[in-house]
Amino acid sequence: MKDSVTHRILRRSLTELLIGIGAGRLELFAADESDAPESLPILRIGAGRTEDCAAVTDLPFAGFVLRVHSPETLAPDATNEIRVHRRLAGILLRGVYVAESEADPNAEGQARIRSGFLAETLLELLHLLDERDRKIANYVRIIELNDKILAADQLYDVLQLVMELAKVAVGGDDAALLLVDPRTGEMTFKVVAESFEGHNRKLEQIRIPSGQGIAGSVVLSARAEIIRDVGTDPRSFQKVDRILGQTTRDMVVAPIVARGRVIGVIEVINSRAQTGFLSEHLEMLEHIASHASLFIENVRGREQLTRASQDLDRRSSEAQVLAELTELLSIRQKGEAAPGEADSLRHRFLRTLVNGLRLPAAALLKVSADQKALNEIAHFQTGGKAPTAFPADGAEPVEPAWREVSDILLWLTQNNEPFRFGQFGDDESGSDFAGSAPGLENRFRAANAGALGDPARAPGIWLPVFSDDRRHIKLLISFSGLRIAPPEAPTELVFFRTVMNLTRAIFTLDA
Repeated sequence: MKDSVTHRILRRSLTELLIGIGAGRLELFAADESDAPESLPILRIGAGRTEDCAAVTDLPFAGFVLRVHSPETLAPDATNEIRVHRRLAGILLRGVYVAESEADPNAEGQARIRSGFLAETLLELLHLLDERDRKIANYVRIIELNDKILAADQLYDVLQLVMELAKVAVGGDDAALLLVDPRTGEMTFKVVAESFEGHNRKLEQIRIPSGQGIAGSVVLSARAEIIRDVGTDPRSFQKVDRILGQTTRDMVVAPIVARGRVIGVIEVINSRAQTGFLSEHLEMLEHIASHASLFIENVRGREQLTRASQDLDRRSSEAQVLAELTELLSIRQKGEAAPGEADSLRHRFLRTLVNGLRLPAAALLKVSADQKALNEIAHFQTGGKAPTAFPADGAEPVEPAWREVSDILLWLTQNNEPFRFGQFGDDESGSDFAGSAPGLENRFRAANAGALGDPARAPGIWLPVFSDDRRHIKLLISFSGLRIAPPEAPTELVFFRTVMNLTRAIFTLDA
């Protein structure tokens, strides 16, 4: 038996068991000889010395006795591992010993035949067990992912976990999630596995046109695919490989479907297995894509609810602001405001805007005589600080608040709407977006670099207040630290234009 295929496979099985349970040595004895101190084991696995092992355990093992020398008492999961290998070894040992005990002169040949057959059976069983273990481990990961999905608020963080799970469970070098832009149909890289992290900026710039590439094809068909040779597939979008300087050999792609519509895909590239990607990998990625879809929809639903609540709150605040400005106009028309009060007209006007719109600060700016600069004639900051002393209406400050504004004034005159300044990733929102006219804004920023260092005065939106003939800008209202949505929606433009008209009426009476 010692030179047979069965013996070699049995040694392999016991070696795997030794590693799996963390034992120092395994010895296999005949059942009636295990107690005899001078008896030699039928099979010994492990090079460790018995004196290094604190625990010695004898276990029934397929008609034999398995002696386990381990550093400490066996854990429950080690017992389960031994039970699995005991069943497998029992197949081999029973087959060999039954054949050798027969009186038939051909018993030895039968033993070899049976041993070979049993060896193949054992290898297949080991393979199936390995596959089972991998699937169980992957499904455990999915269950853990579900728990994180239910507790998570940040879309990006959980999708990052999804990518890592996809890469490990499917067995690829890299993984990425692409989402469909609902406006254009283009696909963009939303999240990538950590191994792709160094290419984030490059990937963010890639936009795959609607229906193009393998990913675009999967979006159109809504069916997962295995592509065994990407290089020869006519749908392959080679721009990604060129930008990243890599070669995609094979890939598996699954659609992310939400409410009957494909919103993106998950792809895993370059299989680490010699066999490449198999149907079981495709099935696993489909499961992962399904969970990603649920999470994306849950987060988007929460975001929509939050936006709706914020929109309702904003509309309520805007209505309150307009009501207070209308009341202020009524007071001015009736001449009820006593001159010289600490809470002056301009101060009260700006306080209404700052508190009502939850802004850090606001200011009134007057256009200089040469139409090239702006002078600050009133300022209000969150916290209710006392009004700043400004020059009399007819006097010009020694230093203007803002220089080189003629281009922006011309833009405001032509468009009759607010001028929105851009924001950058180092602001409170942590995001970038361009303003109304980046070229004009860049020249303005270059001329006013020093003044822009004060966040309480740095502009977010400028609202023009025109003269009665609407040919000239009389004043500008400056909102600092923009915390409301950019004025792009028609309802927002209506609000800002109403503020502009009320301001013109209020300060015409004040002139």
